[in-house]
Amino acid sequence: MGSPIDQLFPQETLAALRNAPMPPYKGREPSEIELKRIEKAMEQGRFDELPEDLLDWVCLRLMPSLFRYGCYPPPTKDVDTIIRESQAMLAMIDELEAAPDEAARRPIFDRIKAFCEATGREYPDESLFGKTIDDLAQEGF
Repeated sequence: MGSPIDQLFPQETLAALRNAPMPPYKGREPSEIELKRIEKAMEQGRFDELPEDLLDWVCLRLMPSLFRYGCYPPPTKDVDTIIRESQAMLAMIDELEAAPDEAARRPIFDRIKAFCEATGREYPDESLFGKTIDDLAQEGF
């Protein structure tokens, strides 16, 4: 089951919306204090009492990002690219898990490292691969 938004709109419409560019916004990002102020106003139902610059940020940046991507800030890549990159990374991790020994894993690590550099992803800690949650817990993670 998806989000309520997924139930309101056809998938084609959502895909087009999620891949559309964000609306233009030339204002500044709010400070931590202003974010707390926005949160409190929303909780108390006093959204319309916020200053105009914060209203603009909520309406032109926060809400479109949450609606399209489920997060803020919005991703710098379109949704299809993010999905393809995630699937490629998962496939390499599956290969890594299936590799019988270190000699077989080394070229896969090299491919993962090159992939991370090319896509701007964080390179994972090699020491964590092949370990279970229990192994990590015993090591203090």
